[in-house]
Amino acid sequence: SWPQGHFGLDPVDWKSRDAQDFKRKLLSLPISESPGAAGRREALGLKVEAQQDPSGQRVLPGPVASFEELLPALPAYALAALKASGASAPRPLQAQVLPLALSGSDVVCHARCSGGGRSLALLLPAVAHLEERKGRSGRADQEEKASPAAVLLAPTRELVRRLHDEASKVLKDSSTGRHREGVWSACVFAGERKEDTLKKLQWSPPLVIATPGTLVDLVADKAISLSRVIFLGLAEADRLLAADYRGDVMSLSGRVQPDRQVLLFSAAWSSKLEELVRAVCRHKGGARVVHITSSLPPEGVVPSGGKAEGRLEGKAECKPAGKPEEKAGAEAEAKADSKADAKASAALALDQELVVYDQSANAEQHVPEKDRRLVEHLRAIDKTENGSQVLIFVSHGPDAENLARKIAAENMKVGCVHPGRRRESRLWSVDQFRKGKLRFLVTSEAVSRGIELPTVSHVVIYEMGSLEHYIHRVRLASKGHGGPGHALVFFEYRAKEMLFAGQLVEHLAALRRPVPEALRKIADEVASGARGTPPRDER
Repeated sequence: SWPQGHFGLDPVDWKSRDAQDFKRKLLSLPISESPGAAGRREALGLKVEAQQDPSGQRVLPGPVASFEELLPALPAYALAALKASGASAPRPLQAQVLPLALSGSDVVCHARCSGGGRSLALLLPAVAHLEERKGRSGRADQEEKASPAAVLLAPTRELVRRLHDEASKVLKDSSTGRHREGVWSACVFAGERKEDTLKKLQWSPPLVIATPGTLVDLVADKAISLSRVIFLGLAEADRLLAADYRGDVMSLSGRVQPDRQVLLFSAAWSSKLEELVRAVCRHKGGARVVHITSSLPPEGVVPSGGKAEGRLEGKAECKPAGKPEEKAGAEAEAKADSKADAKASAALALDQELVVYDQSANAEQHVPEKDRRLVEHLRAIDKTENGSQVLIFVSHGPDAENLARKIAAENMKVGCVHPGRRRESRLWSVDQFRKGKLRFLVTSEAVSRGIELPTVSHVVIYEMGSLEHYIHRVRLASKGHGGPGHALVFFEYRAKEMLFAGQLVEHLAALRRPVPEALRKIADEVASGARGTPPRDER
């Protein structure tokens, strides 16, 4: 067995607790929309849809052509940092997101961009609120150590670090602003020592950037309080959902006062994401939620003179996400990525066993057969004495928990790692696995990237995700323990991931691996249109 963790935090009863006052509108709204605002949005490839402001305000600020237009809402030191970095004008997303956010709206930005300036579009409104806040950061009470005013959530430690690096640049000279002690950020994520994490929070940073699971653990341990948070930002919200962080995000949202500002960025759109938006964008007094969709490359904003200004980052591409007419382009992009990944993986020599299930009829009917195959496979490995260890991948935390219990019921030593478990529980399982005291470890997608163990000889992909995830997972067993390793892979067709079959066929063919006939049949039917199109909310 293993130490038991928690699956959420108790929400705060804000009716019986005083909320933190904050100034929502830092930038004055115009009385009427500026001439040419609609044309500028169209030229920048931006579509804006807004709910009516509870105060009756219907006007939306148009895109700005310079960061100076955001003064005095944007601190002078932040503007100086932007100029020092070579950013003379905002990117298209920044041009519209920043005035909307600084004028008090919640902003939901739906754009598939690479290097489109989303990091700064998320950070700068947070910095503006931190500069405007009264008083200084400190302890919420004697039991809770840190009490930030702004929190940014991201799905991976890499993105957390990147946001922290950007924040450090913007906040470098913040002591010249309203707060003499300055404004600073701290980043927390799984994989580092608890002592190091607590040290980062020792002086109560005003801005905390974190992965959701780690922040839930810190709140549960009373190492941090969210009672003073007035700004909540979600980076790559679609990946947060894909990594099974929905429960953690909802738990954290319940600990933040209802009257707060929310910014959310996502590359894809779905009904689940829409539900998340409705849940986190809730207010005591009401606020307008503005949706922005981007469909053009993120070039520098073109001022009235027609000459494009410089940009903070290098050249980037931005594609519309979730549009049916982009299906052909998405397929071409997926095939190109598949070829690149296949070439990079050609050296792998591990033994792969690919079992194909067609779930077009019933998504649950194959579970007993999969469990039977899995248990037989693990029993065979458990009887060996060569120290073989197995990583078993599933998509979601509850699935990891259920599967680990089934394996434990067969008297096999198994650990379980997923965001629903407390940090100590996750670290204990990984440590026991590293020491060889556990031969089997079940892990969900949310934490699998953080487990790089050279002693792993076998991998089981119980539930497949993307081609990228598949390649990464089988690579973990490529070195193996005394051999090339082995991967048992369960492929299940789902209409929501209908293109994946073709990508996998192409990948296996590039590696000169046998392609199961059942997999090829599914891929051919999808390519010919014999199998239907994806559900509308997943396009």
